[in-house]
Amino acid sequence: MVGAFRVRSGETVHDSADAPVTDGWLRLESPWSPGDRIVLELSMEPRLTVADPRVDAVRGCVAVERGPLVYCLEGVDHPGGGLDCIVLDTTRPLTEEHRPDLLGGVTTVTASGHRRRTVDAGWRPYTSDGSAPSGTNGDPVELTAVPYHAWANRKDGALRVWLPTR
Repeated sequence: MVGAFRVRSGETVHDSADAPVTDGWLRLESPWSPGDRIVLELSMEPRLTVADPRVDAVRGCVAVERGPLVYCLEGVDHPGGGLDCIVLDTTRPLTEEHRPDLLGGVTTVTASGHRRRTVDAGWRPYTSDGSAPSGTNGDPVELTAVPYHAWANRKDGALRVWLPTR
């Protein structure tokens, strides 16, 4: 829920009912004075944002977000294979945990997923007989997402924002 308030001496002058959101925009109009404040309260519940299917590169993918923050997976948190074989399970809940020991103190989002099974078919990524089980479930994996703004502050490695769901 979004709430926007103009506060003067601790009094609420406008709230979200007085200033409806139109086309994704919240417009507050008032004769502003020095010392007036706007307080914007945003839900910080983690959520999945679905990619528009017209964007080919991320079709069938979701991004993890929390409030206004976009999250990403980093290779350092997911050893044992590249991030390109990780699939997020959208049927499982997202959980959040504040980690004061990580990256100067961040809130991580944890999700469930699995690693796709791959076939060692040599250098060719395609087969003509359909034998590659590219969509089958492999080993389950717990996914740890960090805020995108904090990536690349531990080790060199891959990162991923858009995660396949199948």
